[in-house]
Amino acid sequence: MSKRQYLLSYAVIWLLCCLPWTSSAVNRLEVEDLCILAGQSKQVPIALINDTAFTACQMDIHLPDALSMQNANGDFAITLSSRFSSSHIITANRVSNGSIRVVIYSLSNAAISGNAGDLLYLNITALSSFNEVCQIQIDNIRFTSTNV
Repeated sequence: MSKRQYLLSYAVIWLLCCLPWTSSAVNRLEVEDLCILAGQSKQVPIALINDTAFTACQMDIHLPDALSMQNANGDFAITLSSRFSSSHIITANRVSNGSIRVVIYSLSNAAISGNAGDLLYLNITALSSFNEVCQIQIDNIRFTSTNV
């Protein structure tokens, strides 16, 4: 085997071994545990850890019946973090299965800044009937990148 063939073989093996690690992006949402009592209100941060630069996102939030996320005006009490630019718009509506669909986007396609940290805050109130251990579920999670 010539030196050139050896180096070429070595390069191919290196690419085959290293490519899976270099192309795997880490992108995940994290929600901290919450301890809340009946009648209390708390802010629940939802964090994004991301290797990909995203511009928009969507998620469905399922709240147990004894938890509310609505403010006095009847709007959903969701606050964007400083990771979003002033051009980002948030909409939240109840969908047919009872979950709250949250969509955040930018008409100018501005990216969500940073690679780790709080993305948004849910302002949760436990109703007087709240007396159980429960879970807030988030699914139908979609993120959009400018590279798509």
